[in-house]
Amino acid sequence: MPVTTETGDGNCFQEALDNLVAHESWMLVHGLVKHPQTGLYHWHAWNEYTERHELEYNGVKHTVELHICYDSSNGNSEKLMELPQPLYYNAGQIINVRRYTLEEALPHMRETMHMGPWHEEDTSDEYTGE
Repeated sequence: MPVTTETGDGNCFQEALDNLVAHESWMLVHGLVKHPQTGLYHWHAWNEYTERHELEYNGVKHTVELHICYDSSNGNSEKLMELPQPLYYNAGQIINVRRYTLEEALPHMRETMHMGPWHEEDTSDEYTGE
């Protein structure tokens, strides 16, 4: 599906990379987010991590995983923007998602000399974060 994009002017790529360096078990995520007013997509970066919780139901213990999106761009760190992944993706109508570990991100930065996105020529909706 062809997607019309616009250029954002925030600090999301820097913030997401800084968070990845601070929390190496997190993922750096790049994707296209739909702007609510213009309807156009723009590139965005955020982080994702997994919380594991042990719950007991009827005497049986279960491990439940929650996938959390953390977005500290453009001053959101003061508001602590953390949402469960399905809510975050739904709110932003996010498509074309790529996830990177720190070890995967570093070669892309060295090769391109920027913090992302590194797959911007691919605007298919094949990767929707599912």
